Order: sequence, then structure tokens, then C-alpha cells
Amino acid sequence: MCPASAVEPRVPVVLDFEAIARELQGDAQWTHNGHSARTLAKDGDLRVVFVAMRAGGHIHEHQTAARFTIQALSGHIRVRINGELTELTPGKLLVVDRLLPHDVEAVQDSSFLLSLFWPRH
Repeated sequence: MCPASAVEPRVPVVLDFEAIARELQGDAQWTHNGHSARTLAKDGDLRVVFVAMRAGGHIHEHQTAARFTIQALSGHIRVRINGELTELTPGKLLVVDRLLPHDVEAVQDSSFLLSLFWPRH
């Protein structure tokens, strides 16, 4: 199943990552920016986002108030945090604290899950 928008996490859903990747690779953002994304689940302080990146694609340096993880699903990506480079390939998970400047580069066509956890107030 490939939902058109994010689902409530309380509803059981099976997601087909390969189908989502194919759809995102057809997006204009994939062609223009080198990456495309779809929010798969959101609830309160949690977001789960599927990101597809074209080889050579780059998400420029930014930071977020959320803690986050990046789980590589396919390909090969590089994440630079405070000047330190981390290589991610399928089966690897990166855990990052909030407010750390970071950027992402795809060495190969790649996909990953980005999970964001905002602090509770």
C-alpha cells in the first residue's frame, strides 16, 4: 500500500518502500533538486519521512530542533555533521542530537528513512 499522505500511526499500514521510491523518482523535485521526500507517518512529536536521492544529489547544510535518525535503505549516502563525515549504506542507522548543523549527499541513487523526534514541552 502506498498512501497519498501521512497516516496516523495507530492505524496498521504496510508500506512498499520500492514503490514509494519509484514514485518519488518520477517527481519533478527528484529531477530538479536531486531528492524528493514523502512523510509516511506523523503524530505529535514524531515524523517519519521517506527520502529518495539521485546520485550526486545534495541536501544543503541545515539544522533542526528535533533529534533524528537516518536509516539507509538503499544506495550510499554521506552525512556531514560538524565537519565529520559518516558513510551510510543499507543496514546502517545514524542517531543525531538536535541543533547540529548537517548536510546529506548521495553517492549513489539512494533511499533512507528520516525519523524526527521533537522535544516535548
